[in-house]
Amino acid sequence: MRCRSLLSALRVGEMRRSWILGLLPAVALAVGCEEAPLGPSAADPLFAPASQPLMVLTWQITFDRYYSGESFVTPSGIFQARDVDSGYVVTGDLEGYVHMVGNGMLDLRTGHGTSSGTAVYELTEPGVGTLECVWKVKRYDLPLSRTYSNWTCSGTGYYEGWKVKAEGTNEANPGSSQAIITAEVR
Repeated sequence: MRCRSLLSALRVGEMRRSWILGLLPAVALAVGCEEAPLGPSAADPLFAPASQPLMVLTWQITFDRYYSGESFVTPSGIFQARDVDSGYVVTGDLEGYVHMVGNGMLDLRTGHGTSSGTAVYELTEPGVGTLECVWKVKRYDLPLSRTYSNWTCSGTGYYEGWKVKAEGTNEANPGSSQAIITAEVR
């Protein structure tokens, strides 16, 4: 019984982070438990979805290049972009590259617009894997071009099981092709 209480205590609070779960078998053996747990189980109430995020991450995306896409201006002054395929370097709590494809519009008279699409983060740090996302962006204040974005992602590889809700902005550097993304991982 002593082992079960110790292992349960290790699984709660800050210890819910995935990197500590790999240590549970070693801890169990070190304290003389008969069974070493293999990690979290979806049936285990200690690992039920938490009301708090498991972690909060911040990273920056910086424009790298356009691969393809088409754009035009309508007679009413609306800039349209279709099937824009672009890439960004990812630095911060996550590192790698993000490949984005989307469509957008910008009213050149008001400086307001929207865009949306999909993205695949190909990440190398803190582990190898991907985040597959859908995103939406609102743009304001041309010529400064302030942007605000929302992202919803799920992970593969190292990030398997991650459900990510994120928001981003270039508010700290308006007009730039850099955005700071803050995300909650569940």
